[in-house]
Amino acid sequence: MRPDPRRRQLEAARDDLRRRLSRLSVHVEAGGGSGDFIDGAHAMEQEDTATRGVEIVARELGQVERALQRCDEGRYGVCVDCDGRIAPVRLRALPEATRCLRCQRAAESGAN
Repeated sequence: MRPDPRRRQLEAARDDLRRRLSRLSVHVEAGGGSGDFIDGAHAMEQEDTATRGVEIVARELGQVERALQRCDEGRYGVCVDCDGRIAPVRLRALPEATRCLRCQRAAESGAN
C-alpha cells in the first residue's frame, strides 16, 4: 500500500515546523544583554519578534499535528462543521484545513 501523499506532505510540514520552532526557541532563550540602552532596546525588540515567531510556528505546528490525527482517525478532509468534504484543491493549498470553504467563510464572518 502506497503512503498517502497528503499525509507525507503533512509530515514534512510538521518536521519543518519542529526545526523552525527549535531554532526560534534557541534564539529566544539566548536573549540579549547589552551594555548600553540602544543595544538593550534593540535586543528586546529582536526578542519580542522571536517570541512572536515562536507563537506563530507553535500554532501552525499544532494545526498540522491535529490534521495528522484526523488522518489517523479517517476524518482528514472532512469539514468539522458540516461533515462535508473539503475540496482537494483547498487541502493542497492548506493541508491543515479543518473546514470546507463555505463553513470557513461563515466562521470568519461570525455567522457560525
